[in-house]
Amino acid sequence: MNLDLFGSYSPDWVNARFATATSSGTEGRGGQAGTVGAAISNVSPVFTVYGAVSATFVGRRNTFDPATSTNAQISGATNWNLDLATQTRLSDEFSFNAGVTQSLGRSRTNVIGPTGIEHFADPASTTALHLAANYTFVPDALVGSLSYAHSFDGVSRTDFPATPASDTTTRGRQGNTFGLHLDYAFQ
Repeated sequence: MNLDLFGSYSPDWVNARFATATSSGTEGRGGQAGTVGAAISNVSPVFTVYGAVSATFVGRRNTFDPATSTNAQISGATNWNLDLATQTRLSDEFSFNAGVTQSLGRSRTNVIGPTGIEHFADPASTTALHLAANYTFVPDALVGSLSYAHSFDGVSRTDFPATPASDTTTRGRQGNTFGLHLDYAFQ
């Protein structure tokens, strides 16, 4: 059994700025972000199982709008994630991955746009199923994968306290993602 602790931190180094007809915008987030979590796994010659829980904190964000000389502001939020992943090795060359990811308890955020209109964003929880078939071309160096993921998004809402007629709700959606991956590890 393995126990892993992990974390990451992204500082706010690049200011966020909307683009206008006369000036360029930036790709900055406009705030800090970080993740902390723990994982437990068991590896055997034929089967591996990996489970993790993590919390991602996205700090308060500000994006400057040069057209109005104001900032759009988004409050901080914490999102929780649960992951379960497996790998079954049929031979030295062939293996299959299967897993599920659940985001839950996603935080409601308070958004004040450049016009000063306040609204609340309630993002939906998401469940995603992942499958992959892997082939090892060069041991410990080159692996190819065909992957498939199916996501189930819950109901999300946007509420405008000053103008309730502007409230919106997005019903649960589903999505499919197909992928082809080729990974090479330098040694």
